[in-house]
Amino acid sequence: GYLDYPGLGRSILVRQPAREAYSDVGKMQLVIVASGILFAVLFLFVGRVLAQRITSPLKELTQAAEGLRRGEAASILKDSGIQEIEILEDTLFSLFNWLNRTELALDKMELLAKTDPLTGLPNRAAFYDFVAVRTLPSQPEKTLFSVLYLDLDGFKAVNDTLGHQNGDLLLVEVGKRIQACLGAGELAARLGGDEFAAVLLCTGQDIDAAEQEVFRRGRRLLEALNRTFLLENKSASVGCSIGAAFWPADSADASTLIRQADQALYHAKLKGKNQLVFYRELPAAQPDAPSTTR
Repeated sequence: GYLDYPGLGRSILVRQPAREAYSDVGKMQLVIVASGILFAVLFLFVGRVLAQRITSPLKELTQAAEGLRRGEAASILKDSGIQEIEILEDTLFSLFNWLNRTELALDKMELLAKTDPLTGLPNRAAFYDFVAVRTLPSQPEKTLFSVLYLDLDGFKAVNDTLGHQNGDLLLVEVGKRIQACLGAGELAARLGGDEFAAVLLCTGQDIDAAEQEVFRRGRRLLEALNRTFLLENKSASVGCSIGAAFWPADSADASTLIRQADQALYHAKLKGKNQLVFYRELPAAQPDAPSTTR
């Protein structure tokens, strides 16, 4: 019907396939599923970026802490942008700085403890450590080397005639001349007073050839130290006696090796001073000579 017209009293039934009837619903389902997948991928990407932004500084903090535990230098970049993590970074940054400053201070103290304050050369403790390391069984470099024990001849006369200040200047110059005669990997040290020591590396493993090499270099050392020293417009001359022992031909033990070089020096003094004597030249079954007081 229509308005006041009742119509004919008939009903009209229209049939339609279900696929066509639900086509709009199917399209809506596809839109919903596609939108869900799109938003899921978007949220996954955003979540990954946020997770990396959060975990990256934490990972750096962990690596820095692990490096510090191994004794390596540690640094922290404070750029996370997350307040809680920045607070943690600030705390650890302050801790790392304090530990690094403490380590540097300890290294400086150790260096000072092993340095002769007058000449700047390694002192007795540093020299013993150097020789001990080179004689370790685990030392990869098995180069034959010689320990030289040096003592100045006539140094007391310089102190008595020119004064202790000039005597100190002479010791400084002696250290420089000894260093000038050494090569890479070798060491010069002041043991105390007018006593010095050096480690000379040999080019070969044959002890006879090594002895000739050290003898030549020892003579150059004596010639360098026998030259006149100029000290504040004053001149001074000294001699030098040297004792030498070889590793491992004379001894494989660091303390024994140094003691043998000292014994050879004692005999160099007895033979007339200002010369080089090898420990292996001493009489067989030579008992330990007393440590020389010079």
